[in-house]
Amino acid sequence: MRLVVVESRLLIREGLRELLSRHQDMEVVGTACCLADAIALLTKVHPSVVLVAFELHDGSGLELVPRIRRAHLGTRVLIVGSEPDPALARRALAWGAAGYLLDSVNSDELAGAIRVVAAGAVVLDHAFSTLASTPEPQHSSHSRISLTLREEQILECLAAGWGNRRIAEECGLSVRTVEGHISKLLDKLGVASRVEAALWAVRHGCAPAQRHIAHE
Repeated sequence: MRLVVVESRLLIREGLRELLSRHQDMEVVGTACCLADAIALLTKVHPSVVLVAFELHDGSGLELVPRIRRAHLGTRVLIVGSEPDPALARRALAWGAAGYLLDSVNSDELAGAIRVVAAGAVVLDHAFSTLASTPEPQHSSHSRISLTLREEQILECLAAGWGNRRIAEECGLSVRTVEGHISKLLDKLGVASRVEAALWAVRHGCAPAQRHIAHE
C-alpha cells in the first residue's frame, strides 16, 4: 500500500512515517504539512490511502475529500483527530472520508485501520462504540434541531465563508440545488441570513471558531 501522511506538526509527521514504514506491506511515498502541499503531492504519487490530521494549519483535513474526488484520484482518506466526539466522526463520514480515528491509537491499530480502508471498507475508532450512544446535552438548542448529513455539510461550508458556486463544486451539486438547501437550512435554524447560519454553526460547535465568515 502506498501511503501519504498529512500533518502540520513535523515531529508527528516524521514519527508516523517511521512507524508505518516498519510494516512490510506499507510504503510512505510522501508527507505534507498543509492542504495546498497535500493535493499537489497526491496528484504526483497517487497513493492508495492518505492519512490526514483533522486540523491543519490551513484548514480541515476533511477538505481533502472533495478535492480528491474532483481530481479523480481514487485515494481513500483516513482522518485522525484528537476529539472523541461522535459528531465529528459522523461529519467525516458524511463528507466521504473512509474513516475517523483518534490520535490515541497505537501503531498496530493504525496499521490495521489503514488495511481496512485500503480494502474499500470504512473504519471508526473503537471509542465510538460507546460514545455514539451518549445523548447530546438537552440544554443546547442544537439538540432540538435535526439536520441531515447534507445540511450539516452545507452548514460547514457556510461557516467557512464559501459562496454558492464553490459549495456546489465541493458537494457535487448544482448551484440551484445548493440555493434550495440553504433556504431550507435557514428556516430550520430560525435565522435570516447565511452569515447568521455561519455564526450559529460556530456557536454550536458545528464548525471551527477560527473559520473566516465572509459576507456575500
